[in-house]
Amino acid sequence: MGCPKLGLGQPLAALLGPVPGRDLMRRFTFRFQRLLVVGLATARAPRLTREEGQTFVEYAVILGVVCVALAGALTFLHDRIAGFYSQITNQLP
Repeated sequence: MGCPKLGLGQPLAALLGPVPGRDLMRRFTFRFQRLLVVGLATARAPRLTREEGQTFVEYAVILGVVCVALAGALTFLHDRIAGFYSQITNQLP
């Protein structure tokens, strides 16, 4: 069971290999830091400068602000709106 290519199914100590440090947590931390540095070093710059996600978030924030403002306005103007509709209803035959 497990995947020998990915090292799944093996004990964690076997996956870490010869890494400086005595206990398992130090080995894991060292290995994780090494993988993180390699991952950041090989990251492509265009990925980090894409703006599609930023635009979506900006529109979502604007929509949220508009919704909160609308809810606040309706809360404060509730009595006037109800009075307006009552006035129209009273004028109908």
